[in-house]
Amino acid sequence: MSTKNFYFPHRFAASRDPRLARAEMTHGLVAYALFFKLLELLGESSDSDGYFEFDAALLGHLLRCEQLDVLRAVVVDFGLFDVEFDEDDAPVRFRALDAAERAA
Repeated sequence: MSTKNFYFPHRFAASRDPRLARAEMTHGLVAYALFFKLLELLGESSDSDGYFEFDAALLGHLLRCEQLDVLRAVVVDFGLFDVEFDEDDAPVRFRALDAAERAA
């Protein structure tokens, strides 16, 4: 486990970000919870370049989430994360957006 980050900033108005609001409208509060749990996971265990392997079963286990379709949607469908895809358009790895990317 990396000790480089002991906390991450959580904007008090995060729930009003249109991307997160769309995820929550579509999947309920579980999307909001998964978003922040994913940020925590990325903060403590991502690669040196900030990416984490996208393995839905592993992520579901680590986050105690059985709704793997919702987990995939939060990572891939709402622009909340930077996602790299393989040649078959399957997600391979993802990272948190930096401040400039979040503002875009």
